[in-house]
Amino acid sequence: MYYVALDVGSRTLGIATGDGEFKIASPYCVISFNQYDFRQCLAELKEKTASFFYDFKFVIGMPKNIDQTKSSTTEMVENFIELLKANYKNEVIIYDESYTSIIADQLLIDNQIKAKKRKEKIDKLAAFVILQSFFDDDRYPK
Repeated sequence: MYYVALDVGSRTLGIATGDGEFKIASPYCVISFNQYDFRQCLAELKEKTASFFYDFKFVIGMPKNIDQTKSSTTEMVENFIELLKANYKNEVIIYDESYTSIIADQLLIDNQIKAKKRKEKIDKLAAFVILQSFFDDDRYPK
């Protein structure tokens, strides 16, 4: 099965793709859109995924606080998921995205990527971290 991970932000959507059989994720792209304009975002997502010739499932990063309660951005992501489900028939898997942006940023720092370039890459790398973490998590059948 093929998977498309999404890291939802208020102005950007980080996307990673991967093959569940081989458990390998890859950063794919970032969609930029007007703040909270998820309809615009989904239109661009449809363009990006239209070329996929295989079935896939979405893995959406769900932000939570350290104590696993809802974070300030949880509602925003829940609203995005509702729109996504209304526009796609693909299964949507919700996955904890705690610390993914921090991990992604550290990966970029470790690879000596300059701050300006990190900003351009952080969202798709966060989606990559979400998907790779999902693949590595034995609680989820692939």
